[in-house]
Amino acid sequence: DKSIDLAAAASQRAHLRRAAALLRQAFAIATDKAAQGLLVGRVACAAVGVQYCALMSRFGRHKVALREAFAAAREAENVWEVLAESERERHAIVRTGNFARSDNLPCDVVLRHPPGWLERLVVAQVQARHCVALEIEFSLAASVHDETTAAALRELAPSLHAEARALATQLLP
Repeated sequence: DKSIDLAAAASQRAHLRRAAALLRQAFAIATDKAAQGLLVGRVACAAVGVQYCALMSRFGRHKVALREAFAAAREAENVWEVLAESERERHAIVRTGNFARSDNLPCDVVLRHPPGWLERLVVAQVQARHCVALEIEFSLAASVHDETTAAALRELAPSLHAEARALATQLLP
């Protein structure tokens, strides 16, 4: 979080290289944690991706920004999938009474003691969806698409904004 905050401050002062370097540093730390199997590392990867998207967008690098936004949204969604699968396993264990496998279920831990990163996961997912929508809107404004693609993108952007608003309303304080 500290590297992300420092990167945001550097970006505000138009120091693109410094901000990008700080975000790369934060991403390296996050991927290290994710490689250790820590969901918090994957959440941090998504959060860094959102910030890198914002940085690239601010400096007009919209193709890179869109790619980063997609990656951040995908990472946040993958964390939710891990939690959902864990919850399905937990229900199966309770239903069958086979408690021998119940020691290592991420969702069980999250439900018993919700970690601080759970809210950051929701924030990253909401922000990533808004970023994807915004970068699609920039893409529509800047590029010539065939009418079918442009129509699909015009429909997609508002629905992503709506999904993000709904997630934020349902899951954030």
